[in-house]
Amino acid sequence: MAPRGGHRVPWFAFVIHLRSRSDLDKWSATAKAKGAEAGDWRDRVLRGPPLHASTFSFRSSPVIGDLIVIPRLPEDVIYGEGPRLVARAVEIAYARGARVVGLGGLTAPATRGGTTLLPSLPPDLTLTNGNSFTAAAVRANVLDASKYLGCRRPLVAILGSTGSVGVAASQLLSEDDVDLLLIGRSTERARRAGPAATKRIRYSGELADVAEADVVLVLTSGANAELKPEHFDGARERVVVDIAQPANIALDRREGFRRRRVRVVRGGWVQMSGAISSHAHEEVMADGEPDAVPGSAPACLAETCLFATDGIREHAVGPGSADLARLLERIAKRRGVQVCPLPLEAAEPGGLRSDAVGV
Repeated sequence: MAPRGGHRVPWFAFVIHLRSRSDLDKWSATAKAKGAEAGDWRDRVLRGPPLHASTFSFRSSPVIGDLIVIPRLPEDVIYGEGPRLVARAVEIAYARGARVVGLGGLTAPATRGGTTLLPSLPPDLTLTNGNSFTAAAVRANVLDASKYLGCRRPLVAILGSTGSVGVAASQLLSEDDVDLLLIGRSTERARRAGPAATKRIRYSGELADVAEADVVLVLTSGANAELKPEHFDGARERVVVDIAQPANIALDRREGFRRRRVRVVRGGWVQMSGAISSHAHEEVMADGEPDAVPGSAPACLAETCLFATDGIREHAVGPGSADLARLLERIAKRRGVQVCPLPLEAAEPGGLRSDAVGV
């Protein structure tokens, strides 16, 4: 995009929110409020409007993008004024020049996958929620975990299979050499949302059934879907790939799972030729994950970038699409965007490691 007033105009924008109050110290745009006036500056920012927090660039690419931050905590985005603030963030992004806007974190669920924003969008603005490319990325994560375990034909449980990413991810994985256990709020709901194919697919409405799986793909952090170490018996090694926002299994709870021979990792990350942020510390985009690959980005951000670079102008709102996921996979390959390998060590023959810890 041509410069405007001596500055490069962003091709796209990505809208996110704070994970916790500590994020306020990590963004230069919010930390500027320190000492501005008497009182707790964090409280002032948490009542403020969305703001431009960072500009992204990517090595070996002319594309740049804005990061627009909604200074609210997750619960405020979902249960508070989130929809209004997301709409305002989109307006800010458009005014700055972006013609593709992506929704990150809980900004998509707060707007029903972006569908509530459509009536007020300018005609030359494209909206995407990142669900489709995230589905493609987590499919790669599941196959990566299966290889780590040494499973020829693993049983993969998808927790949150009826959700915005789960439907597309289930469809993609049904095409691979895996057995699927699709878990929803009820067996019937999981069945209705599942792939048309019925071979090698089972359905469940019971969280406890994750105990049967080799790999568990977690796409929800709902209160009735909280995974606990007690869900696993420790008889064999398993991998849990947690994609939920916020995480289903917090970092400080992973040790309990490790004692049951369960490796918990965050998935859905991609390498984008070195994502560089102008005003944010690395750990902000790394979502607090200590094993995040430097320069990596979440798949939903990558989808926004791919929309911008390849001129996709159809909105991608609501549940993810397996067809769009396949298209984005092809574009990503051409653009050199790769799914980050999971931070798992090489498995020993048979998938059981000598240093695994039992019950």
